[in-house]
This record gives sequence, C-alpha cells and structure tokens, in this order.
Amino acid sequence: MKKIIWIFVVIAVFTGCHEARHPLLKEAVDIVHQHPDSARVIISKVDTSSLSEADRMEYRLLKIMTDYIVLHQAEGDSLITTCVDYYDKYGDAWHRGRAYYYRAGIRRHLLDRTFDGIKDYKIAETIAEDADDELLKNMVYENLAFANYNCFTHPLILEYSQKFLESSLKLNDSVMTLRALQMCASSYAYMDQSDSAYACIFKSMDYIDLADSILRADIYHNIAAMYQEQGDDENAKKYLKKWKNDKVASSFKGYIVEARLLEAQGHYEEALESVKKSLSEKDPLVRNHSMEVLSKLYEKTGNMSAALDMKRQKDAFTDSVMKANHSLEIADWQKKFDEKRWEERSQQRITKWGG
Repeated sequence: MKKIIWIFVVIAVFTGCHEARHPLLKEAVDIVHQHPDSARVIISKVDTSSLSEADRMEYRLLKIMTDYIVLHQAEGDSLITTCVDYYDKYGDAWHRGRAYYYRAGIRRHLLDRTFDGIKDYKIAETIAEDADDELLKNMVYENLAFANYNCFTHPLILEYSQKFLESSLKLNDSVMTLRALQMCASSYAYMDQSDSAYACIFKSMDYIDLADSILRADIYHNIAAMYQEQGDDENAKKYLKKWKNDKVASSFKGYIVEARLLEAQGHYEEALESVKKSLSEKDPLVRNHSMEVLSKLYEKTGNMSAALDMKRQKDAFTDSVMKANHSLEIADWQKKFDEKRWEERSQQRITKWGG
C-alpha cells in the first residue's frame, strides 16, 4: 500500500562534504516523501557522468528510495550498503537515517535477512530519535511492528504499533493514524487485551472514509470479529458482508469469523468448510489462527484424529516460522540493543549534568 505523507521535509546540508548539491537532486529530495513518483521522474533527468562523489551517493540513495516506494522493489543490498558506508563517514542524520531505513527494507524482503533488516531498522530508529526526525521515526516504527509480526514476537509488535500510533498523531497524518489504529487493534487482540482492541477499532471508524479498499476491508473484518466475540451476531454478519464486498482476492481471514458464526449456530460441518478457506491466507498469524480453529472444530465433530493432526500441524508451522525468522534470537537481540542504548543515554545525561 502506498504510503502518503503530508508534511514538508527540511533537509540539512552535508556535514562532511562541501560540494554544491546538484539542483535536480535537491529538488527531488524536497519532494521524495510527498511525491515519490515525481521525484523519480526528476532524478531520471540527472546526467550522472559529471556528478561529484557526494551527488553520486545522493543520486543512488534517491533512486533506491523512489524505486522502493513507487515500484515496491529495489536492487539487492550491495548498492544501498555503499550509501550506508558513505553516509556513516560523511552524511548528516537525514541521509544516514534514510540509508539505513531503506537497506533494512530491502534486507527484510530478502530470504533469511529478517535479522539484518531489523538491526538496520534499530540503527535508523536511534538516528531518528537522536535527530528528532518524526517522519523517519514514523516509518521505522511501522516497519518494526511488521517485522516483529512476521517473527511472532507479540510484545514487540504491540510496542511498535503503539509507537507508530503516537508518531502518526504527532504528524497529524490521518491515513497513518488509521493504519496504526488497525495495527494496535490486532496487536491488542493477539495479546488478549480485548477492551483495548475494541477501543482502537471503534476509533478507526472516525477515519474510515480515508481508507482505500484494502484497508477498509481489514477494518470491516476487525469490526465483524469484534461483534462476533461480543455475541452480536447480527452486526457481525453485517460487517462480514461488507468485508466480502471489499476484500481482495488474496484475503481469506474473514472466513474465520464466518466459521465461528456457523459454529455458534451448531453448523459444524459448514464451519469447517469456511475455516478451511482461511488456510490459503499468506499471513502467518492468520494461518496459525486458522489451524487452531480448525482443530477445535474437528474435535466438536468427533473427528479426534483430524483434530490432533491439525494441532500438530499448527505447532510445527509455528516452530518453522519462528526458526526461519530467528524469532527468539531477534527478540533477545532487540532487548539487549535497547538496554545498551538506554545505558548510553543515561550516561550522557549524567555527564551533561556534571555527575
């Protein structure tokens, strides 16, 4: 989904370089977050043959950024790593932070690079917080929430979803606030904090007119699930119908709600058929949830062998996802990273105060 940012970004000059910046690159930098497609057109007009080293690095960074935002793809991480190395030596916080952020995104989408991606996001987070760069913080918090979601690290999903919401409110960005509310709702639900999840779902209704069809379908699904949990089957069916009307072809999670509604009516066989559809969902947490519901339905129909087999499949799937993403190692590393950063900042404050 295309990210829309409604703030003007002020760019600082290089701290370690003194060459004059290329005017087209400066123009592209000023609009890259607001209008990445236009920035992409601008940098395509740059004659790269006569660029200084500083401008060449900025050209590379902007090309990676616009390709990533507009095309949802970018080359492997070798090119962006060159930018990271350069900006670590000569760049300001804006350039360093963006270089780490986009390398994190590229690495996160490469096989077996989730750990490396999260490490870069954490460095970008530190840069953003030290520089008080709210836009970068917003982007990092959202992506750290998603990265931890893929690793099943529930407390960290919730922590970064909350930070993403707070940052979106600071930016006064209604679209990002809506996305953050949905992420918080899902995080609270997985942490069995239903009241907080419901509060986020109800609040998201204030912004639903701003949602595209994909996000709107997710909201309708969450509302249907909320009403189903509260025993309000009439409203659950109403919003489930809305979900079906707006959902994309690859979305199947609403069938879990449908299965639970059928289960409540004693239609176990029909419920089984519905929940089986949700197994096609690519989202690992949804698939995990689907297998859990399916196992319980098999048990209710008296098919204990199938129930046990599905439970084993669920446990094996959970283990495979966590091992593939190094979930335990990542969670432990993030905790240690944050503890070390807190200690360093505490020491800096003590030194500043003359302690």
